[in-house]
Amino acid sequence: MNTGTLSEIKAIGRLSMGSFEWLSEEEIKKQKRQLRNRAIFTTLICLVVILGVVLYSIFHYSEKIASKVCVNQLEFKENQPNGNLELLMFRRNCGATTGFSFQLSIIKKGTNLSNSAVGNIFISEREFKAQWIDNKTVKVIGKLNAESKKKNYHKGIKIIYNTA
Repeated sequence: MNTGTLSEIKAIGRLSMGSFEWLSEEEIKKQKRQLRNRAIFTTLICLVVILGVVLYSIFHYSEKIASKVCVNQLEFKENQPNGNLELLMFRRNCGATTGFSFQLSIIKKGTNLSNSAVGNIFISEREFKAQWIDNKTVKVIGKLNAESKKKNYHKGIKIIYNTA
């Protein structure tokens, strides 16, 4: 019977064919390496899954979070002549750190302006005016040098800009 200390006793072995065999130093090192590699791989997989869930949540819920922070105030609404669209000009305020902007959207008649809505035609830091010229043309009038979004067409409707 071996009476050595715990560090001297090799407690790693395997059972084969009904008898217990001690593992060699090389086999012990190999098993430790395999165990370490499995632990690293499992940890990396868990981190990738957690990161994926976090990123998905950020992108999925960011609009809902932003809609609770931002407030849209309708400034002007005009129906499309002989059509089923509306021209909306609204002021969007997203809190003290961002200030507000003036935005223009063309939406279906009767659609409510939600706080998550962002201008789909024109966004500017300065106030402007907009009007239907005919069924297929919208005119935007104002100082337009501070715009952050400016479209020339939207769903077959031409947008023209006149500087004041």
